[in-house]
Amino acid sequence: MKPIDKLEYREGPLGALKYLFFATDLLGVEMLDEIIAKYPEVRQDMVVCYSYSEMPPEAREMLSKKKHMYDDTIQGTFVNRYNDRLLKNSFDYDDYLADKEIQNLIHELDFDVVKYWYLILFIYDYSLSICVNGKKKIDSPYNQLTDLANIIGNNIESFDWCFGTKLKKDIKLTIEVQGKKKKLIIDDPDAIRYLNYSLIKTAREEMIKDKYVMINRKIVNVSTSLPNSTIIYYFAYTLLRFMRGLRDVWGTEMPVKHTKKELELVSRLVYFTKLSKNKNFCDIESDTLKGYLSRRKEINEASSIYPSNEPGCLVL
Repeated sequence: MKPIDKLEYREGPLGALKYLFFATDLLGVEMLDEIIAKYPEVRQDMVVCYSYSEMPPEAREMLSKKKHMYDDTIQGTFVNRYNDRLLKNSFDYDDYLADKEIQNLIHELDFDVVKYWYLILFIYDYSLSICVNGKKKIDSPYNQLTDLANIIGNNIESFDWCFGTKLKKDIKLTIEVQGKKKKLIIDDPDAIRYLNYSLIKTAREEMIKDKYVMINRKIVNVSTSLPNSTIIYYFAYTLLRFMRGLRDVWGTEMPVKHTKKELELVSRLVYFTKLSKNKNFCDIESDTLKGYLSRRKEINEASSIYPSNEPGCLVL
């Protein structure tokens, strides 16, 4: 029982990469689009994972020439990094097999040991590419303006044309132009209220929430590094999302968000992958992992390696 030396795209969702296909919240997978388009007679078979050995010779030849079938997807990036030995991790497959507690939990949860190994590698690599050396993601103009309107609107206590605007708390808007020393300060309550009124009126009239340029989030080429607690949170949160999603795919109804065994497995994997040296992660009764998960973190960084799967993201 050993991991494959070189992953092949033709393994398909029933092959070595099975679990990656089910990580639907992260992976955008298109099954052999080029071959389906060129050989429409095999479309129905492709839907149920067309066997590579049963493909028409022309289709097999076309696939063999296509070295990187999924270059522009998250999954394809992982496959290429795996094959090119670019994954950097401080744990190995032999240690993974030797960890009896982890192996027992994987079997009890009915996961395949080898396929789950690829999932660990992927989520670990993906998490580090976002949290350790990610890129800054700027919120969309629409969200920024919405936040501004909410801050002002929630702090307006009253208004009338005789006495003007009364604020619950003082508000000061500062506008700074790069290269200019002088800043513009807007702190008059009536000016702030009117600015908010004009903003909301224009947004409604021009329907800016439907304009691509206003809802688009931008990724800027600025490296960021998040605290280790955030890396642990993101790694654990992503693994748990995958396992819950897989339960839904298999039709396993569970009244709880995460089972105790799922939490124990992920907690042990945090320690196994050396994301933390705290041995309490190996004791599910300590609730160490739950403590990290309870402090939900907003992560606005994008991966420095994997393509963005977020609609409306533009790389600058």
